[in-house]
Amino acid sequence: MTKLPPLDVSSPWHDGERAVRRRVGVEQQMEPLGTRAIINSLLRPHRAHYEQLTYAVFGTVDDDGDPWATVMAGRAGFLNAPDATHLHVGEHLQRGDPAGAGWKAGAHVAVLGIDLLKRRRIRANGQFEEITPAGATLRVQQSFGNCPQYIQSRGVAFSRDPAASWEGPVTVAAELNDAMRSFIESADTFFVASYTDQQGDGARAVDVSHRGGKPGFVRVVGGRLSIPDFSGNRYFNTLGNFIHVARAGLVFLDFTSGDLLQLTGDVTIDFDGGAEHGFSGAERVWHVDVRRCVFRPGVLPLRFTSGEPAPTSLATGSWATTPSRQDGTVVY
Repeated sequence: MTKLPPLDVSSPWHDGERAVRRRVGVEQQMEPLGTRAIINSLLRPHRAHYEQLTYAVFGTVDDDGDPWATVMAGRAGFLNAPDATHLHVGEHLQRGDPAGAGWKAGAHVAVLGIDLLKRRRIRANGQFEEITPAGATLRVQQSFGNCPQYIQSRGVAFSRDPAASWEGPVTVAAELNDAMRSFIESADTFFVASYTDQQGDGARAVDVSHRGGKPGFVRVVGGRLSIPDFSGNRYFNTLGNFIHVARAGLVFLDFTSGDLLQLTGDVTIDFDGGAEHGFSGAERVWHVDVRRCVFRPGVLPLRFTSGEPAPTSLATGSWATTPSRQDGTVVY
């Protein structure tokens, strides 16, 4: 088992998150919320939440410093919290998963325990203490709940045994092809991994978060994704991380087939982009210039049914009715 440094119990906010909040004028009201909303252990209801899940989203960082997001599945209980500061993952990443490069003892990791049907999500981050044939154990360093905004409700069922090895093809590419662009442009949901190397005393912290909107809310032009940033909890964990490390790892799911498309690339933030693009509901727009792609058809052993779209998503616009600005100007 890897010996990890003591937990930092000071403010959970780092300078990147503060910089974004300062930019949008909410720094003072958000600062005192940190130590109340973000804690260094799993509350008992949060532990119970993780243990009933059949899927979860993880974020890791590879040896090149690129973040990756992935989705894992298992029978209820594959996530187990034996105590308030540990989470055990009782499944292994499937073949070809680029997130595996950061799946090792001592590495920093993020987990999003999301129940799409109930629109409930709990985020945590920490470090892997141990990787064994029985799974992985991470020590929790931060944990907090999120609101249900922009989550499309979906029921779920297994299409095969989640413990069975997946033997499908793996496509690795340096740029998007037309099929990948169509995949992204039809999505109403994706997950994004980001990180900072300036958390507290300079330690790394990884985050993985949900993003949702109407189908097509992510625009693709060539190798660039443009993503509207809607009103949220004002924590700015993702955008704050981008201030420090302007890289993102995204995973898109085909909920009917189990296909996963994973991307990593470089980020720019257009803080005035919501107004400039005229995208209803967007306060900003951020862009990802894709450098690497991994596509694995049918890798996820789950099939989802669509329920009600989130009311917050229905209140937003679409790129089809939005005059676009192509330059992706960044204003920090």
